[in-house]
Amino acid sequence: MPRLPAIACLLASLLVGAAAYAQTATQKQQLISALALPSNANISFLDTSGRPISYDDFMRQARTPGASFSKDVDARSNVVLRINPAHQAPAANTLSLKLKPGDALPAFDLHTAQGQRATNADFKGHYTLLSFYFADCIPCIAEVPSLNALAKQHKDFKLLTVTYESRDTALAFARQRKLQVPSLVDAQAWIDALGVSTYPALLLIDPQGHLVAASVSTALATKTDHGIPTASEITQWVNQHRKS
Repeated sequence: MPRLPAIACLLASLLVGAAAYAQTATQKQQLISALALPSNANISFLDTSGRPISYDDFMRQARTPGASFSKDVDARSNVVLRINPAHQAPAANTLSLKLKPGDALPAFDLHTAQGQRATNADFKGHYTLLSFYFADCIPCIAEVPSLNALAKQHKDFKLLTVTYESRDTALAFARQRKLQVPSLVDAQAWIDALGVSTYPALLLIDPQGHLVAASVSTALATKTDHGIPTASEITQWVNQHRKS
């Protein structure tokens, strides 16, 4: 099964009213659209053991930092979404790096999904915000609108996304999720050198190419109940750490 996010298995209960049903139907259409599933998809949700779970339980598990899921679609548009076993269960909203604030970032020589070369020299002279993601990460997918808004609102710092995945995967992600921020691709060695292992993660870099601050981005969310920071919350975090 390829790896990948979600909607409600309606609870068979007389307590489920029309309003709840309408909300679930809307969520289902949003999920079908986000995952580019057949419009008539019949979706089932499974936990890591293969047991059926509800939409709410699926989303709760899938939104854990670093979580991913598998997607299987058959010829009859039956879709199974299953939470993948965690190789390493990170503590929620924590990020452990191999460098500390003030340290220079490890040297890198990468390319964006659009084919542009990028090195440490590109960080010089301005603040840079790095957002680390992978294509099957539900919080990463949900964070895309906030990143797009940041890119439009702020010309005072540079915004880049970073993934260990291939150029083709990054381009497909950008197309399907409508990501409008450049992505550094095939960056596994550099990600390992940084010590990033929890996603989505944010690193703020100063104009000299040194680490200023780092955070699991979900830790910045205070205004929503689904753990995804808004553009204004990310901006507030950036402003707290950079010098005027």
